[in-house]
Amino acid sequence: MTTAPRPQVGVAAVIRDGAGRTVLVRRGQAPYEGTWAFPGGHLEWAETLGGGAEREAAEETGLAVTAGAPLFVGELRQTDERGGTAHHFVVVDMACEWAGGGCLRAGTDAGEARWVSAEGVEGLPLAPGMAQCVRDPGVRAFLGW
Repeated sequence: MTTAPRPQVGVAAVIRDGAGRTVLVRRGQAPYEGTWAFPGGHLEWAETLGGGAEREAAEETGLAVTAGAPLFVGELRQTDERGGTAHHFVVVDMACEWAGGGCLRAGTDAGEARWVSAEGVEGLPLAPGMAQCVRDPGVRAFLGW
């Protein structure tokens, strides 16, 4: 008996610094190479959502953060050349606080990492689902935007 593919769970870190900024990374690999997103990736087996967000933030940005509650849940589905589903992710964006630990740098699969304000997000080529996330009232309230 063959089992059907299942969606994968991703987690992202919505990091705030207390000055109205958040961290975005430019994706350095497929899918969505060259687009900007919150640092994140696959949730590992037996890892908590908060633990995954903290790990991904450290790996992709060099920053030590403390994760709180989920802020936003999005779904990403990418089709293949035949119109079938190639990738299906459910991404949980976690509220994360940065208290000054670590030094911002692009790591693992991030091509670049930077602090951005609400105005700084405008005009960036965002990864799928990011525009909806950064316009979400709960995300904006958390970031102080």
